Amino acid sequence: MERGDSENGPQKDQLIGHEPIFGLLERSFGSGRMVHAYLLTGPKSVGKATLARQFAGRLMTDTVTLDTHPDYIYVKRGLDPKNGKTRSIIALDQVHDLRGKLSRRALLGGWKVCIIDGAQYMNREASNALLKTLEAVSYTHLR
Repeated sequence: MERGDSENGPQKDQLIGHEPIFGLLERSFGSGRMVHAYLLTGPKSVGKATLARQFAGRLMTDTVTLDTHPDYIYVKRGLDPKNGKTRSIIALDQVHDLRGKLSRRALLGGWKVCIIDGAQYMNREASNALLKTLEAVSYTHLR
């Protein structure tokens, strides 16, 4: 683990230039006004994924590290089963898997967090399936 990192990812002070966004997320959390989805956009390599992981770690304040937390889901372009190389897209099967995981209650009773890293790589079918998932959110599962 590098200096300045916690078990849940980089520390807030490493998010140079993201203080206003992190502050907005913190205020939403503190006031109990979290929404079911946030979209972080911007140029490549400015820290969107780092910010998302940092805030996910903030929501999941258990003793489990973020990457092994049962209520944390990380989606990115996976490996193509045919050739073993990174897929060029986030495919429909990945979103269907995500949908199944999101349909169940949080195992540790807190928040369930999903980060989709590289959502721009979703194909049309995956994008539509994710949109339907977000539109059909079950508020009984939200904390």
